[in-house]
Amino acid sequence: MPNGDVVVYFDELIPNSRGIHDYWVVCRYYDTSIELTQKIPEQVTRCEFTALNNHPAPVSATIKCFDTSRKPK
Repeated sequence: MPNGDVVVYFDELIPNSRGIHDYWVVCRYYDTSIELTQKIPEQVTRCEFTALNNHPAPVSATIKCFDTSRKPK
């Protein structure tokens, strides 16, 4: 893809004011009623969303989530 057709968003996933980590990924399929949902595990602290920038609505190309609290070995 030419540069500029893709945009990357980063989200830090922190617990809310009650200490609850409640994040979900929801995938909706264009022109259908299909919707897939998945709870993001509590140990995940960061997600990277790569989206196609040449659509009227955000279209995710990839989603990667990480546990940034773990130290590399």
